[in-house]
Amino acid sequence: MRLILGGYANGRTAYAMQKYQLTAQDCFDASQQPLIDWQGQRLILHVESLAARWLTEEKD
Repeated sequence: MRLILGGYANGRTAYAMQKYQLTAQDCFDASQQPLIDWQGQRLILHVESLAARWLTEEKD
């Protein structure tokens, strides 16, 4: 697992897609879709949305 950090609009998604040769089908947007819809995509966008959702649901 790799975690790519950076500031707002710094091109993290484009960087990851280029570096790891990914397409749009390889990306899962956690801010737009529930985790149950994840089908093994290699790039998960907006992981912070998962953490925020879990905190509001009081999950460990």
